[in-house]
Amino acid sequence: MTSISMLHDVYVQNHKPLKNYYQAIDSDELPIEREVILDVDDIIDHTVIMELMCQLQPSQDEIQEKYYLSFNCDFAKSFSQEQCQLRQLKPMV
Repeated sequence: MTSISMLHDVYVQNHKPLKNYYQAIDSDELPIEREVILDVDDIIDHTVIMELMCQLQPSQDEIQEKYYLSFNCDFAKSFSQEQCQLRQLKPMV
């Protein structure tokens, strides 16, 4: 059994074998087997994916404002390939 958590800009996964998990706990260590530190692009991609999953459409203005993206940056151009692929999907209504 395992668990994966996201803490702002880091994904962490605990030890899978219980022996290793408890050994880390007994040693006053966090039972982390691996971690991945996200860069700004990863975090923006994560935000866009979550908005797609939850609201079916990312809020371009809010994302640009939240991550201090230049308003000269063309959001649609940055995600043009993904938007094209999404348009091919039919709504499930």
